[in-house]
Amino acid sequence: MGHRADHRGPGGARHDDRLRRRAARPEDSWAAAFGLVLTLLWLYVETLRLLTLVREGDVY
Repeated sequence: MGHRADHRGPGGARHDDRLRRRAARPEDSWAAAFGLVLTLLWLYVETLRLLTLVREGDVY
């Protein structure tokens, strides 16, 4: 019984090389984290805005 790394499906080693080249670089992880924080902050602000509109009765 071989190791999982021994099994190369269609494309073989070339496929593995392409996946490694397309993978995110570790030094770019801060940009992903920053984008996630901004998105969560935006969702929070929009939720508060909508709740304020509902409480004031301004929603049609």
